[in-house]
Amino acid sequence: MATKGRFVNGKQELYESTTGEVVLRTAPVHFHEECCGTAATNFASPYTGFQSVLPGNTDAVTYANPGYEYGVVEMYAGTDNNDTVFISRLETAVSALSYPSLQVRLAPSLVGGGIAKTAFGIGFCTLAGLVKAGPLKQVASEWTTTGTDVVGIHYDSLATVGNYWSMACNTNVDATADNSGVAPVNNTFNILRVDLRVTGLTIKAHCFIDGTEVASFASAVNPDTEYYPYVACSRRDAVADYGMILVDTMDFWANRPT
Repeated sequence: MATKGRFVNGKQELYESTTGEVVLRTAPVHFHEECCGTAATNFASPYTGFQSVLPGNTDAVTYANPGYEYGVVEMYAGTDNNDTVFISRLETAVSALSYPSLQVRLAPSLVGGGIAKTAFGIGFCTLAGLVKAGPLKQVASEWTTTGTDVVGIHYDSLATVGNYWSMACNTNVDATADNSGVAPVNNTFNILRVDLRVTGLTIKAHCFIDGTEVASFASAVNPDTEYYPYVACSRRDAVADYGMILVDTMDFWANRPT
């Protein structure tokens, strides 16, 4: 019986801890999205499982190529304050015990009002987080976390300090948010990544920006709950431009179920 796991040359090995016998050797689950669809068409990838989620708002998640050398997806939230759109692997939740990771290359878009009008971020949340207000919101220094459990990297134009922040909520108990010291810049891409790792009986989260770890949470979320990886964009001004971000690539990894 396999009691431990490890990665060797990119392959996942499940092995017996006493004898070292390898029980299973396989590639981990990996979904990659280049966002290179036909411009002005709705984003929905049949190849990776990533899908757009529109929770009843006048919003859009569409392929575009706004002058860049690569394709992107434009995520813009519609006519009402706090309108939110998502990209998520919606049809399948993931166990926090499967060591999931989500990495997204994104940028706020000045076309949609930019960092002055927009909130956005990535991470893992319960299904309840995929609602109009989004899984995370920061007004001044106060946080709203939607759903029982969520962990992510978030920027909010309503925050007092306009940097990327990392935040976690475990079974309705919010952690202390962590200021990354990194401020998003309009039309400038950052690579955001959130890793969930099993430590004893808890789930530890690691948050990275452009390859540098900016925060960690020792007991980030409930290990018995399933999560959806998400990219979210919210409008933060009901009378001005809609909120918009550009998403270039997305990657999701997890241990293969056994």
